[in-house]
Amino acid sequence: MTPNVLIAGAYGTGNLGDEAILAGLLEELRSGDSSILVFSRDPEETTGIHGVAARRRNASDLRRARRLLIGGGELFQPGMAWKYATLILAARSLGKPVDVRAVGVSRKLSGWERALTARALKVASHVRVRDERSAIFCKEMGVEATVEPDPSERLKPDPSLPEGIQRRLTAGSPKIGLNLRGTYDPARDAVIAREIDTALSALRAAKPEARIIFLPFTRHKDRAEERDDNLGHALAARHPGLVDVLDEPLTPRQMLGVIQRLDLVVTMRFHPAVFAHVVGTPAVVVREYWKVEEFARTHGFPVVEATEVAARLVT
Repeated sequence: MTPNVLIAGAYGTGNLGDEAILAGLLEELRSGDSSILVFSRDPEETTGIHGVAARRRNASDLRRARRLLIGGGELFQPGMAWKYATLILAARSLGKPVDVRAVGVSRKLSGWERALTARALKVASHVRVRDERSAIFCKEMGVEATVEPDPSERLKPDPSLPEGIQRRLTAGSPKIGLNLRGTYDPARDAVIAREIDTALSALRAAKPEARIIFLPFTRHKDRAEERDDNLGHALAARHPGLVDVLDEPLTPRQMLGVIQRLDLVVTMRFHPAVFAHVVGTPAVVVREYWKVEEFARTHGFPVVEATEVAARLVT
């Protein structure tokens, strides 16, 4: 196989947001009838979700590909940037054009990571980032970058949800989608958990028919701290009958279909807010990560402290 386009990103790791990015890129590329290969941590899973050829990263496929596309999401962050920077440099050494699409570039890069990232991005054919901060940082490194929307914003919801999920989405009112994530700070995580517990208790008292649909967007295959479902099940154990965790594996378009049927989404993560925007569901962002706050403010979603979630749920 000689792919016209080889796509590399954080695919096959258990992050639904990254899979949504890939789905959006594929929708764009397939309109041009390109042959496509994806580098994935879990090729079988990637092929099953997206119907595209996938393999683990290897030099042979890089040599055969006509061009490389790097995208998207927070790829150029500490501990990860070097993987994509070296892939770009390898592709350019083989004479392959490289497009960088809808990525985030972190200011927290170490000195050597920053130097390597700058070197790689400078030789890319095009660099497009998904936020103004990344564009400004690129400019400081001598890299010209333009801002583009997250590719997942191109997606349309899939209404054909599994029967069990459809049945659960008809019970209770209002139906509120909730996504929480770990912060890598146990003390901060404990504070957030305490405030969310307070909010859910207030919701149960004020609106006994309400349902919380917990939306796991990350089930990382190596890092337990990146498994939203663990947080969801802990919440469900503390609030039985109120919290329902969506454990079923869903495609990005199916998750869009779920969020389309909700009355409100409360999230700490980026892509639940993006999905709510795409399908027109109201959303509230819990203040913790600037990229999520920036997206919320741009699209008119309120940004609140964890202590303010209760008031949002009961009004």
